[in-house]
Amino acid sequence: TPSPLSSPNSLTITPKFPTTFPLHLHLRLSSSATCLRHSRSSPFLTFCAGGDGGDINSNNNNSGGGGGSDENGKHRGGDDENAGDKNRKEAMIVLAEAGKSTESLPKDLAAAIQAGRIPGSVIERFLGLEKSGLMRWLMQFGGFKERLLADDLFLAKVAMECGVGIFTKTAAEYERRRENFFKELEIVFADVVMAIIADFMLVYLPAPTVSLRPPLAVSAGAISKFFYSCPDNAFQ
Repeated sequence: TPSPLSSPNSLTITPKFPTTFPLHLHLRLSSSATCLRHSRSSPFLTFCAGGDGGDINSNNNNSGGGGGSDENGKHRGGDDENAGDKNRKEAMIVLAEAGKSTESLPKDLAAAIQAGRIPGSVIERFLGLEKSGLMRWLMQFGGFKERLLADDLFLAKVAMECGVGIFTKTAAEYERRRENFFKELEIVFADVVMAIIADFMLVYLPAPTVSLRPPLAVSAGAISKFFYSCPDNAFQ
């Protein structure tokens, strides 16, 4: 601004600073380098990384996430194989502790062990049931074997259901016939037998099972494939 005391050719330059705060100072090292911002109202310094650095970190994070997904995919793909190997090892350990081999077991059970479809707990239950003569005889039938290996209380449930059925059905027949109860004893007996069969099937059909069926042959017919694909029990 011109000063009245000086010559017209001389000028005094008076810099004007803003009287209000905050005062922002920007220091730029390069177009894409780090910038330093300082605010008068805050004692902290704020550092800003350039665009390239942010992209690198973003790429690293994305690549890390992709690696995790790939690793999880490998684990998911090998779950079935790992489960089969684990079941096979458990079953062989149980047989070794009992001093038996797969040759001493039924063929369907030995094939299921080799395929890794049953764990060691099923083998333990089989060896325990084999000590009883009645259980050994029942396990000759495939349906009983599959249910006894899955649930060691299967026979107890059948006995309780059939016992209650016999008592209630006999009481109902006596209440209906009264004085003719013994005269129509053959009819009463037939009704009680039907009740026992119904109660037995009520426990047998929904009971859990251990699948010991061998793989279906490639040359099997359509009917065989249909029945093979049917569930093992009523609630499966």
